[in-house]
Amino acid sequence: MNLTTGTALQHGKYLLETSLGQGGFGITYRATHAYLQQSVVIKTLQKTAAIGG
Repeated sequence: MNLTTGTALQHGKYLLETSLGQGGFGITYRATHAYLQQSVVIKTLQKTAAIGG
């Protein structure tokens, strides 16, 4: 799941700021919790992530 900066998730609860890194299982993003105005980390899984090697 590749998302872009400014994407709102969970009906606007989270707003993506930037991609922090990408690995074999997915992508990690920095986001802001809209109601609490706190930074959070969101991790997504790739569809093709291998389980168990």
